[in-house]
This record gives sequence, structure tokens and C-alpha cells, in this order.
Amino acid sequence: MTVTSKQLAANCRNAPPPRWQNSQPLETPTDHLLVQGMRTATADVAGDAEVVGVPYNTDASHFSAAGIPCVVFGPADIAQAHSVTEFVAIEQVEAAVEILKRFLLEGAGSLG
Repeated sequence: MTVTSKQLAANCRNAPPPRWQNSQPLETPTDHLLVQGMRTATADVAGDAEVVGVPYNTDASHFSAAGIPCVVFGPADIAQAHSVTEFVAIEQVEAAVEILKRFLLEGAGSLG
């Protein structure tokens, strides 16, 4: 079957919007125990733990909309993500593992 560009364009116009277009912003208060636990674990490992908002979407917004507090965390820089040259340095993965380990072993217990 051959699909013409006109048929493809018509199908795209009639398609439901991508799931991310229906997402709500995510904001967990910076004084929340989850945020503070991740901040402390990050500072312990990386020495830097600035809590910032980001201008992109993640599936965390769906959890947040359901009332589940969330943080978005991961190695590398978002500028390196989802591109032809995407990469994460091994050292950054190792640091992320250590941060998560510290959070789970030391910080998560305070979440009750």
C-alpha cells in the first residue's frame, strides 16, 4: 500500500494530540521531604544540589496529577538527550547510582 503525503497529512490532522500535550505542569514544593532528601543526597555526592524547574515534559506530571509527589532526576544534561549524538558519561551514571543509593538508604526513611 502506498500512502501519499496528502493522505498522511489528513491522518495527522485527525489524530488525537500526543499524550504530552495533555500533561499538566509538575511542581513539588521545595520543602517537601522528597525534594529535600534528593537534594541532600545529591549535595553529598556531587557537591551541587540546586533545585530548579525545567521547561520540558516527563511522565512524572501524570503521577503528580494523581497526587503523588515527584522529582525529576537523572544523569547528564537534557541538551544531550534525544538526539543523534545522545550520550551519558559513565562517571555521570555512577554518580547518579550513588545519589539514588544514598537517598534510598538515608533519605527515604524520613518519608514515612
